[in-house]
Amino acid sequence: MITLGKASTAFNTLLMSSILLMGCSGPSQDDAPERAITSGVVSFSGNPITQGQISFIPKQGPTAMGPIKDGTYRIDSKGGVPIGKCQVRILAYEETGKEYTIGAGGKKAKETKQIIPTKYNKRSTLHAEIDSGKENKYDFDLK
Repeated sequence: MITLGKASTAFNTLLMSSILLMGCSGPSQDDAPERAITSGVVSFSGNPITQGQISFIPKQGPTAMGPIKDGTYRIDSKGGVPIGKCQVRILAYEETGKEYTIGAGGKKAKETKQIIPTKYNKRSTLHAEIDSGKENKYDFDLK
């Protein structure tokens, strides 16, 4: 029977922990998709969308999203939007004038409602082709 000393057991524990952590660290930079900064203007019925969100969803890879503020957006986090054809989903919100309480602390929040048709978000028919090596500009004039 082989008996392991405390040092050997500690070393094996450290080695196994290191191997497990390497496997949980996510994709390496080499595995990450190529991306490009993307920006533009978003309007609905000729008016800028004052508050909302835009998402670019590639066939494979991570979704890139960002806020729409005063009719404009810019996605540059993590290098921007993955290169290639993406479905685009747009959400636009408008305050209703009502407030509601969040949690037990009694904090108030303003109620909002979705103001554009689902064909631009849940059932989006919008697409964009994100090109490599340049900043992409996509404007969306929704009717």
